[in-house]
Amino acid sequence: MKILESFDTKLDIEELNEAYKKYWEWNVLLIKRHWIKLLLPLALTIVSIFMLLLMLYSIYIHTFDDHKITFWILSILYTYTTISWCTFVIISIIIKINYWTKSKIQYIENPESILDAKKKWFDKFMKRTFLTFWIHVIVFIFNASFPFIFIKTTWLWSIMVAIWILFINFVFLFLLNRVMYLLIEYEMTFNICTTDWLTTYRQNWFFRSDSLKINSSSIKVIKSTKEWIISALFKYWNLCIYTDWDLSVQWWKNLELTYMPDPSSLAKRLNGLLEKNESKPEDNSSIS
Repeated sequence: MKILESFDTKLDIEELNEAYKKYWEWNVLLIKRHWIKLLLPLALTIVSIFMLLLMLYSIYIHTFDDHKITFWILSILYTYTTISWCTFVIISIIIKINYWTKSKIQYIENPESILDAKKKWFDKFMKRTFLTFWIHVIVFIFNASFPFIFIKTTWLWSIMVAIWILFINFVFLFLLNRVMYLLIEYEMTFNICTTDWLTTYRQNWFFRSDSLKINSSSIKVIKSTKEWIISALFKYWNLCIYTDWDLSVQWWKNLELTYMPDPSSLAKRLNGLLEKNESKPEDNSSIS
């Protein structure tokens, strides 16, 4: 799935294959963020189901008595689009978490680990999310008007009902938006390391993507850092890339890769691939 030149769901596969052609498989690593980044979109998706149930209940108590057909049409529409989307997202995330927790190697170093078939879930996710989003936008517009058309009570009560249902609908759309953003950020943020280059790609929504390419000769030290008990339990934290320029100023990092899986092992692998020392930058704090 491709939107202009700034959004391509298969960018990591394309860049990985390009690197394989030039440097061969054993000289290329593709690194993605730790699976812990998937827990937040998983939680938000589960909350979305509860928002759906709350929305259905609100419509039920205000329209069911006199408008059974209207209620069931809305129920089927909400339930089918939302539950199918939530189920797909939850199952996909659980499968990915299960894969990475069982994997002994937390980076990708051969083409068979990232086949197009394994990437199809993300294309399906994008298409289903777009469909669900626009259906709920239409329903949002309908919800803004149906209390005034179908509910035979005072205008004040109709306005209160409309505001409440619109609020629930808006929260759902917000949650859907956040899940989409978080999964785009997770899936399309990656790093590729070869014997000559370290390249990092970051996708910020649809129309903005950033990439940084550092020549291996400019990299002097790759150091792993660990903080807090969470990083020890789940084996993730940051990798700090020091170059010529910032060796004399340790507190400034030219590049910091966040949420890296098993950073200690990954630092050793990258240092070996780039033939760097794993030692820390010398302390120049006394230099004035």
